Amino acid sequence: MSFTFSARSKVNLAEVHDDLARVAQRALELSDIDFAVIAGARDKDEQDHLVAIGASQRRDSLHLHGLAIDVGAIAAGRITWEIPPYTEIARAFQLASIELNIPVRWGAVWDRTLDSMSENMSAEIEAYRQRRHGKAFIDAGHFELHFSEKVTV
Repeated sequence: MSFTFSARSKVNLAEVHDDLARVAQRALELSDIDFAVIAGARDKDEQDHLVAIGASQRRDSLHLHGLAIDVGAIAAGRITWEIPPYTEIARAFQLASIELNIPVRWGAVWDRTLDSMSENMSAEIEAYRQRRHGKAFIDAGHFELHFSEKVTV
């Protein structure tokens, strides 16, 4: 199946690092699930608001630097927040990340990069929950560039 990004998704991708935009574009080409890029770069006020309402965990999010995106899975013409389509989207991001040699971290498994995971994303989420003793923040629509060293942005 072949999907294309909407004008809104393209605007949101224009705000982020080229490597992340390339991974997202390739993931969409590989995905069996349509998705939209619903957020790219954010300003500090927007990020502070999302933390205040519990929609984000960190004030110093990589969104502030254009190094993260949020996607929404599209089912029956609407965005859904049910987890199963996001595991399929994450698999497409995994394949794109490996193909392009661009390390990406997924918001449903924060402690590993996609290239280090198995292809069973549901099992990866469960293993992450167990490692976190049930206190895992699962943000299945979030993808961010991962740097092996601390990077000043």
